[in-house]
Amino acid sequence: MSSSREIKRRIQSVKSTQQITKAMKVVSAAKLHKTQAAALAARPYTKKLTEVIRHIAENARDVQNPLMQRRPCKKAAILLVTGNKGLAGGFNGNLIRLAMSLAKEKHPGCPVDFIPIGSKGRDFLRSREKSMPAEFIKISDVPKSGETRPAAELVTEGFIAGAYDAVDIVYQAFLSPGHQEPRVRPLLPLVFDFPEAAKGEKKVHYDYIFEPDAGGVLDALIPMYINNVVFQSVLETKAGEFVARLVAMGAATENAEKMINALVLSYNRSRQAAITKELAEIMGGAEALEQIEREAEEEEEARKEAS
Repeated sequence: MSSSREIKRRIQSVKSTQQITKAMKVVSAAKLHKTQAAALAARPYTKKLTEVIRHIAENARDVQNPLMQRRPCKKAAILLVTGNKGLAGGFNGNLIRLAMSLAKEKHPGCPVDFIPIGSKGRDFLRSREKSMPAEFIKISDVPKSGETRPAAELVTEGFIAGAYDAVDIVYQAFLSPGHQEPRVRPLLPLVFDFPEAAKGEKKVHYDYIFEPDAGGVLDALIPMYINNVVFQSVLETKAGEFVARLVAMGAATENAEKMINALVLSYNRSRQAAITKELAEIMGGAEALEQIEREAEEEEEARKEAS
């Protein structure tokens, strides 16, 4: 930079940015702790609910539920779960790219409706003029199950009415604070594959007593299961978002520190050069003054000798 003043102004600007990134890092760490605890606490319920529905469906295979009906795809829907804010590295971009590739590869000849959960996905889909029958962006940082129920009910009712023949959800799987990955989970139709027991393997049979019947139980449990899958996906995506933002803000804070050190070094060099220049000017002025004084003394001596 051309002057020490400009360098000093730049240092103050970078320090202000560093304070913001450091604060965002601390906030992301606090929110991650809460969201991670909520996501881990919800997993046992999801696992047990899946086991119950699976065993009921396996032991009552003659029961038909409209949400388990397979049919040719005439129209599909993709629930795209993203964050509401940026500054999280490639987190939102990876989820959006996965959703776009899913629409092309899994449903190449089938129209697709995108249903965003999160404003970043909504903004991208809107800019590309994709079909969006609904959007859900008012999701809190630590969501409750009631916040995801409208999205689950939308696709459930759409599947039953025949508006959709396949529904998938794209989300960020939270495996650990150091490991997350974008994933696709088929949501509807609800499919359970029942492999035959191997020879000699004892098959567990659950002797359920249904009230009023197995079909009625499945009709009540499957919508709960769909909402729980959506809720769990949003929870894990939120946890992954805070991890991504924590890492991004940590890297930004470190880069700001490196930039500040480089600018301080440049400022010191500029200041040293300015001081050296001033000293040189002072020394040059002093030498010029001494020269003038010597010349004046010589002239004075010459006048005295002449007189």
